[in-house]
Amino acid sequence: MRKFDTKVQHLKYKVLREVARLAWKDTLLEHVMDIPKTIVPGNEPISNFTETADIPSRETN
Repeated sequence: MRKFDTKVQHLKYKVLREVARLAWKDTLLEHVMDIPKTIVPGNEPISNFTETADIPSRETN
């Protein structure tokens, strides 16, 4: 199994692997928008960044 230092590196690997697989099958242009759905199946987001992020509100005075 491959060892990745961060989740971003692992995600990049999965994206590039899927791009290479589709390019090898010569269907990359037809399925390029399906890559995120293939890598992260389902309707639920993996990260809850928006729920935990401390985003200051923009108030106009």
